[in-house]
Amino acid sequence: MSSAVGDLGREVRFGEGRTATFGYLAEVSHSRSAVVVVHDWYGHLPHLRRRCDRLTEHGLTALAPDLYDGLRTIDPAEAEALFQALDADLARNRLLAAVSYLRGLGAAKVGIVGYSMGGWLALLLSPEPILDALVAYYAALEPEEWAPIRCPVQLHFADIDDWDPPEAPEAYAEWLHASGTSVETFTYPEAHHGFGNDDLPAFRSGSAELAWIRTTHFLRTHLVAQPP
Repeated sequence: MSSAVGDLGREVRFGEGRTATFGYLAEVSHSRSAVVVVHDWYGHLPHLRRRCDRLTEHGLTALAPDLYDGLRTIDPAEAEALFQALDADLARNRLLAAVSYLRGLGAAKVGIVGYSMGGWLALLLSPEPILDALVAYYAALEPEEWAPIRCPVQLHFADIDDWDPPEAPEAYAEWLHASGTSVETFTYPEAHHGFGNDDLPAFRSGSAELAWIRTTHFLRTHLVAQPP
């Protein structure tokens, strides 16, 4: 089921029962590589569609699922309330359904890009042997959530954030590396949490564009077949 929504892609419905939701799909014909793009706690804002559209420029089909069933905001307090109301198990199952949907379109390799809450959910999902690459923006897991990740990982952090303790992201990345996960990390000077979302005041164009260049290079390296 799909309907036109403008931009370069379309709205699609996937999943079954409670897992069913809508997402924005930007598709590359005959592509065997795809990416799930997961929103932050503000919801499915327009920047998700723009990111999906830009991924098609690199030969990647992209799907951005809506984990809030149409609710979205740019108010931090409202966003926090939406996050607190999130059923994490349902969100996880919707991401699994998104991966399955892309496999059904013919994707041999599937990666994921998650922003903040979306990065946290992607990292929680990643021990499952279903992903071929993972990119998380300003997200890490608590020590009790740590588990080896079987696919390559790229982490983008803001220089100005409220991690408690402040060394939490670095400790997580070091643990991943020690556990055998292929991981690379980048921190963006003077950037705030949310710097990659151009629908928010925290957006920082220079940092966001540099992070995006690194993101797309990483995804192409691990998802797109290279010519012999």
